[in-house]
Amino acid sequence: MTFESLIAVFIIGLFLGLLLYLTSNSKSTFGRGFYTVVTAIVNIFRAIPFIILIVLLIPFTKALIGTIIGVQAAIPKTYYFSCTILCSFSRNRIT
Repeated sequence: MTFESLIAVFIIGLFLGLLLYLTSNSKSTFGRGFYTVVTAIVNIFRAIPFIILIVLLIPFTKALIGTIIGVQAAIPKTYYFSCTILCSFSRNRIT
């Protein structure tokens, strides 16, 4: 399960980072709007410490997994946090 999460985080984080890089100098309204919204989301969740993020994602985890305790419940939280970190890193390394 951890390996699957690693692959998913790598693909989504790299994809979002590449999209943010490509839309950073966009002239279209959609490109600027997409860049603004996704950058704000990434920066907000990257700045929140992981413990606070765990508490904020409890309702999401309960709805998705059905429990808030255990290894299965920890995977969505680490997955989401890791995606935002990798997205930010890949966007910064490309520029």
